[in-house]
Amino acid sequence: MRLTVVTPLFPPDVHDVANYHKDLVTRLAREHTLIVTLFGHLPESVPQVLFTTIDKRTNVTTRLWQMFRTLLTLRKKTDWFIVTNGPSTELPALILSFFTRTPILLLASDSIQPVGVYNLIHKLFLPRVRATITIIETRNVLIRPEIHPLITESANALSAYESAWTNHLADITRHLTSI
Repeated sequence: MRLTVVTPLFPPDVHDVANYHKDLVTRLAREHTLIVTLFGHLPESVPQVLFTTIDKRTNVTTRLWQMFRTLLTLRKKTDWFIVTNGPSTELPALILSFFTRTPILLLASDSIQPVGVYNLIHKLFLPRVRATITIIETRNVLIRPEIHPLITESANALSAYESAWTNHLADITRHLTSI
């Protein structure tokens, strides 16, 4: 299957969500053709994954327009868009949803603020997505644990991490094959 992952964060960005996306992309690339569209300049490479980047240093309007144009171009090469929540990804994906029938899977990795423009964008976007997976509660388990040779819990943490990823990928696959 051809997937396009849309994210505002990817290493070398230093954030749990960035690390989560690298793991996600690495694991999905084993079985799918992947394109990652992100805000950044020089993302860390992942074998067999094509990256398209939008420069973070441009003004917000230009960035959002470039993201929308990039997604519009990729729609014919994509079976599913996997979009991480956030106004910088949801707004271009919301507008894109009016121009394509390509299904969208929303990965909710951050909580939504109850008021403001982002809340409005999110409320408008939700009916346009085919499926939503919330990883807010499980995000910490999906981040690779630090392994320390003198701490015996490290093996248990790594086992829990791999188990969480197995379950998470099964959940994503279930949604992607539900068409």
